[in-house]
Amino acid sequence: MSPARTPPTTRQHRKRDTFERLVRSAHAQFCEHGIAAARVTDIAKAASVAHGTAFSHFPTREALVSTVISRYAGQIALRLHALAASDTDLRTILEAHLQGLCEHEAFYARLVAETPSMDADTRSTVTGIQSAIASHIASAYRRGVQDGRFRAMPEAFVFNLWIGMIHHYLVNRDLFAPNDSVLQQHGPQLMERFVSLLYVHPKETPQ
Repeated sequence: MSPARTPPTTRQHRKRDTFERLVRSAHAQFCEHGIAAARVTDIAKAASVAHGTAFSHFPTREALVSTVISRYAGQIALRLHALAASDTDLRTILEAHLQGLCEHEAFYARLVAETPSMDADTRSTVTGIQSAIASHIASAYRRGVQDGRFRAMPEAFVFNLWIGMIHHYLVNRDLFAPNDSVLQQHGPQLMERFVSLLYVHPKETPQ
């Protein structure tokens, strides 16, 4: 028989609440000002906590950035993981990916633009999340190849083509969709064109 869990104390509740407010505040500041430009002082002020309190939860600024990335970018990987476990088709996987990106589009646009200049640990966090997403897209694509719907191509190329298109539109969203969501406006069309490139057309089918 396992021992009964000790209920969290008021202090633990406050600590958890402060942690969550800092993460949400950092996310908002990153969206508005950029990840590199956002200051911990402003993040703490927006979260209604002292500057020193922020560092009691996150020993470095990089730790805070990695936590926010893991929270918001990691949500997509978890969503796709649940879908992939049920042998979902590629189109459904891509739709879920787009939906997750749309939910925090401003943050992802900043993340795509600024990742190359981030520290090695933070880039590693981003790479790990992208690798999880890539594996789920690759699994759905592989099933399409096996049943003869998709032409066979290197799986890394397929993912890089998809993510390259999405990142191009995110980075240039002011050009493609001024004052609007670029992924809501262009995402479905991008997905249809991408999937059409994968399909085996009748003239390619061996006689």
